[in-house]
Amino acid sequence: MKRLYGLFRRQGLKRRQHCTRGYLGLELSGEIMNDIRSYYDAETKLGPDRSVLDAKDTSGKKNRYITRLRDRAILDALDKTPPASRILDFGCGSGNLSMVLDKEGYCIVGVDVSFDILRHTKDHQFNNGGLFLQYDGQQLPISSNSLDVCVTYAVLGHFVDLALLRLISKEILRVLKPGGKVVLVEQTCRKSVIKSKNLKIIRSVKEYVQILSESGFRNRGNIIIRRGHFPLIYLIRYGFIPARIFPYIARLESLWGRVFGQPYFDYADTVFVAEKPSDSGLSCKEQYVS
Repeated sequence: MKRLYGLFRRQGLKRRQHCTRGYLGLELSGEIMNDIRSYYDAETKLGPDRSVLDAKDTSGKKNRYITRLRDRAILDALDKTPPASRILDFGCGSGNLSMVLDKEGYCIVGVDVSFDILRHTKDHQFNNGGLFLQYDGQQLPISSNSLDVCVTYAVLGHFVDLALLRLISKEILRVLKPGGKVVLVEQTCRKSVIKSKNLKIIRSVKEYVQILSESGFRNRGNIIIRRGHFPLIYLIRYGFIPARIFPYIARLESLWGRVFGQPYFDYADTVFVAEKPSDSGLSCKEQYVS
């Protein structure tokens, strides 16, 4: 684990690029990136949903519920973002969230470390010309101050190395326009827990808020949208609760989170909203190295 994420910071990007059907492939080198990429490439075999959500949900019912909950939470956070805004889907995976945002009229740029999982994006029809990129896990191949919003779902927890997480947070800050917004949905708990089997760490809300602040963002708030082991999720998983009831359960989970906060013995899915300062006098380079 330490080898993977400590050495992951090494440069492994060859500058030769190719673009086919809207996909910009970056040829990666180095054993560490190969290990990381191999892990996610293997997950791809599970399909577009199980590869990025619950791999054990063979029926797909639980994943559909979580997807609806995630999509609604992110769209609510984007309620004042005008159509045609350029949105970065960071760690876009199979492109399911990108497709939802595309239907709302947004222009999508998706990035992921796994080219195999990016192949699933070809199964979607994007009305606004989505562009999907493979990147090296460190430097985003995107111009500074060029995007309006960044959204990401259950991705930052895979940056176990704290220095690497700070680096990519500053990269996200760099590519956003002044006043641009970042919307994160991440698993949180009261104290950090490493899940070595899944190559991830579940951090506390306080840690994410601190990382965003240290990277130069202004935090605009956070809210819990679901608990990891909310009792009704098992009834959903095994088909005892029909899909038409999902919105009501989602409201119940959200209310439960507002009332009781972070669970003591469970993780929660938490939405974070932060903003790149519009009054910053720093250049992009100065922001990046601060």
